[in-house]
Amino acid sequence: MMCYLDNDFCTYNYHLNALVVPVNAVNRSVVWTSSDSSVVDITPGTADTICFLQPLVSGTAVIYARTSDGNYKDSCFITVKEQFIVLETDTTKKDGIIELSIIIPDNEILSGTFELRLPKYFGLVKQSGGFKSALSSALNSTHILSINQVNDSTYLFAINLKPGQTSSMKLRSGFSLLKVMDIAYTIYEDALFLSPDDYLAKLIDVTFKLDDNSLLEDDLIEVVIKAFRHPTGNVTLVKPANVAYFYNNRLYVDSEKAETIYVYSLNGQLLFTGNKKEGQAVFNLNIPEKTLVVKGTSGWANKLIKQ
Repeated sequence: MMCYLDNDFCTYNYHLNALVVPVNAVNRSVVWTSSDSSVVDITPGTADTICFLQPLVSGTAVIYARTSDGNYKDSCFITVKEQFIVLETDTTKKDGIIELSIIIPDNEILSGTFELRLPKYFGLVKQSGGFKSALSSALNSTHILSINQVNDSTYLFAINLKPGQTSSMKLRSGFSLLKVMDIAYTIYEDALFLSPDDYLAKLIDVTFKLDDNSLLEDDLIEVVIKAFRHPTGNVTLVKPANVAYFYNNRLYVDSEKAETIYVYSLNGQLLFTGNKKEGQAVFNLNIPEKTLVVKGTSGWANKLIKQ
């Protein structure tokens, strides 16, 4: 489990929940302890099966849950990181908008990249010439946002300085929390419309480069979203039958069938073989070739250029 410092900037409430089995157990009391309370402190919840976590400093700790008689126990490994990248989690108040911000003291953004994975049947709102998602007013005059749609619910985002712009100029005046962009999403499955359920969106391999060449990085950031449909209904999404793409030395394959995946060089040399279940699979591939051929045993093939 990942926790972040300075999480007052978002609405996450870090907690663990213990399930006592069997359900007819007489003694259902749970005792919580932290292996390092200087990293993660704990506070009992309204029921002793719930434990609230307070991240204090960067580091790692193990949270233990034990029955009061000490006969049974379980644990959870907690990593605490500095929080530099913040997602607004209450998207229902902003009409299907995920607000992305970063916490920076004195530096300014040169560039940024990340992959957005929305849940199944969710997609970005489209408008003429691209997507409705937009940079904040602080960045819009100096930066360009580009979005590449990989499949029906996966997108690659890139933020770069405009041509001829040698610096990001002064974007703020004394604020540590800088809004980067609004990401506008919708659903394209009628059965989800007005659904009360929560869904999870993910930002993968998030990297922001600052003007002192330092990097703000996070492998995974998750945000809870709702099934919101944009009032214009202006969304046109096509779901390819089979999708394969490379990103950060990983091969992503999304196909409906369980199958074997083969990766070849352009001269026909077999470089990799892997098996996948139905749906999306991810393979770590650290191979030098830039242009590759990916084939599935269900009968499809794609020629890909590594990103």
